[in-house]
Amino acid sequence: MNNQETGTKEDLVKYRLEKAYNDLQDANLLIAKKSVTSANNRLYYSVFHAITAIHALDNVITKKHNQAIGEFNKTYINNKEVFSREYGRKIKEIQSARITSDYDDFVMPDLDETIDNQRFVETFLDETKKYCEERLGIKISIHTEDNRAGGGD
Repeated sequence: MNNQETGTKEDLVKYRLEKAYNDLQDANLLIAKKSVTSANNRLYYSVFHAITAIHALDNVITKKHNQAIGEFNKTYINNKEVFSREYGRKIKEIQSARITSDYDDFVMPDLDETIDNQRFVETFLDETKKYCEERLGIKISIHTEDNRAGGGD
C-alpha cells in the first residue's frame, strides 16, 4: 500500500467522497442481510469520510474523529449554516450508534433505527457531493467499488 499523498484538492475531495459512497454501499448490503451492528459502523464511516471531504475544501486537517466532527459542526452548521442543525444532531446519533454497536456488550441495535440512519446518510452524501461540486466549480462523478468491478451503474 502506498501512503504518499499526491494529487490536487479536487482529487482528495473526490477520493474521500468515493470512500463515503463505498461505505454506504457496504452498509446497504449489510442492512439487506440484517447485519445491523456492522451496518452502523459503515454508516458512521460514510458520514466521517464525507465530512473529511468537506474539510479538504478548506485544507483542514484533523487527527481525531471527534475533532473532525466538532470542526464540521462549528464551521458548517453553527457558523455558516451550510447544513441544517438537524444534521449535527443526526450525525451525533449515528456516531453514538456506531460506538454502541462496536463496543457495547450484549446490545442488539434496532434495525428500524439503522434504516432511518441509512436514509439520512444517503441524503447527507448527496448534499455533501453537491456542496463540494459548487465549491470546486466542477462536476464530480463517483466511481464506487461495485461499478469498478462491473456491477452497479
